Amino acid sequence: EVEVLQHQIRVLKKDVGDRGDTMERQLKCERDLRAEVFQLQGKLETVIGQYQGEAKKAASFADTAATAEERLRRIEQLEAQLAEEQVASRREREQLGAEAEYRVTAKEQAIKNQTSMIESLNRELKEKQTEIEPRVE
Repeated sequence: EVEVLQHQIRVLKKDVGDRGDTMERQLKCERDLRAEVFQLQGKLETVIGQYQGEAKKAASFADTAATAEERLRRIEQLEAQLAEEQVASRREREQLGAEAEYRVTAKEQAIKNQTSMIESLNRELKEKQTEIEPRVE
């Protein structure tokens, strides 16, 4: 009976040793897994930070693009307005040119008429002078 008990004790000791080894392997595995989880959490936080940075850049680029589009629309609007004003300006210039030409022509005609009138009066004056000179002497 002692031998059986001793054998049982040896078997139990061996079983306890095996279980201890198994538990140590499991603990080591758990520690390794915890370390790996900690590393992965660090990497995840880094990736999240990068994603947030990229998201901010993307939002900034979207704002810049929206501003650029608004400016392009404004430029197109101003260019259309400029074209309209240039057409109106050309029309006004042509109209002013025509009016100036008309006025110049009218003034030239008035000057011609006045010149003719002066010449006519000068002739008449000479005629009268020639009539009066013999009488005055």
